[in-house]
Amino acid sequence: MKKTIILSLLSLLCLGSIAQNKIGKVTGIIKDAGGKPASSVTVSLLKSNDSSLAKTAITDPSGKYEIEFIPEGTYLVSAGYIGFKKVYSNKLEITSTKPAIAVNELQFTESTTSLEEVTLVSKKSFIETRIDKTIVNVDASPTSAGATALELLEKSPGVIVNNDGVISLRGKPGVIVMVDGKQTFLSPSDLANLLRNMPASSIEQFEIMTNPSAKYDAAGNSGIINIKTKKGKANGFNGSFTLGATASLFDQKGTFYVIPKSQNSFNFNYRKNKFNFFGNYNPNYFRGRNILEINRKFISSPGTLLGYNDVETRFKFGNTNHTLKLGFDYFADKKNTFGVTISGFTFKGHPTPVTVTDSKDVDHQLLSKWYPVQTIITSFKTWQPILTSAMYTIPPEGNSQPTLIL
Repeated sequence: MKKTIILSLLSLLCLGSIAQNKIGKVTGIIKDAGGKPASSVTVSLLKSNDSSLAKTAITDPSGKYEIEFIPEGTYLVSAGYIGFKKVYSNKLEITSTKPAIAVNELQFTESTTSLEEVTLVSKKSFIETRIDKTIVNVDASPTSAGATALELLEKSPGVIVNNDGVISLRGKPGVIVMVDGKQTFLSPSDLANLLRNMPASSIEQFEIMTNPSAKYDAAGNSGIINIKTKKGKANGFNGSFTLGATASLFDQKGTFYVIPKSQNSFNFNYRKNKFNFFGNYNPNYFRGRNILEINRKFISSPGTLLGYNDVETRFKFGNTNHTLKLGFDYFADKKNTFGVTISGFTFKGHPTPVTVTDSKDVDHQLLSKWYPVQTIITSFKTWQPILTSAMYTIPPEGNSQPTLIL
């Protein structure tokens, strides 16, 4: 009996927020003007076409940095520090054949600008490094406008988000994600949906703790990420609202589709003396499409090509969701605050995948075409629960009649 070997090639075409294959890794060393390792320096990975931020990292005491799980593309590495000129690397191209790149050593040079007048302006830095945690100040990021919490978290140092939205810290899974110091207790998929639909405008900062202090139960996890939402600190009533809408084009073999997306946020806060009442409401809307292609070759054990099998799945999906949070704080004294928070999240989505399979001979001539039965039987709705696993095969012209296979 001859053995048959199946070789599969999987390619995923993505759009917008659909994750790409993250295969790349960039490493390097940053040194100060004296040639010594520069520690705690923020290193930014920028897309070369528009200099937009793709990912950040922080150098260790030896000046080394490492950025992993980077999608294919062309990038630049940039680093800056107070009192020194910002340095840039040459263009870096991440491909499937060259996924790992070691960047040439970057060294700072002192800035010698002459000043006639000095104006001091207080401004938070995008990333703050402390002994027990790394803080990402969302408002200080130029890319936060219109972004989601998951998109910003993916750019934060040490944080990795895979194609399914599962979060890991420094490559280790099991991260505890908290919101305002309270654990979410959500499954990875539900947590990803929550963060995808939480606008960055409602977040104050991320606290990333790879080695949590003793007050946290760190057993069985790889760190903690605490998402701190915005609260007003001034007396009286104050609030803000953000309305955002974007649209992109999806090319599906010559047919163009408009893909809409809307990120909205409404925040309010009322504070008087020792009492504070706050809340936010985030309604969001998203539609999308993508294509999954699987191309197989059938080869016999001697190495003879027997034929091809091409599978194409077209996804049409979307969701409408609402996030609501209400809270009340009582400031007993400078060190003690008592509060109650109520939050809720609703998600409604409707993915509709359609799969078509082509069987071809060695000359790429079509032998049969397979469709899901739902696309063939449209007038018999009651048949669908019975025939969900059925497929419909249509032979090429000149062959026998189409056959329904259960």
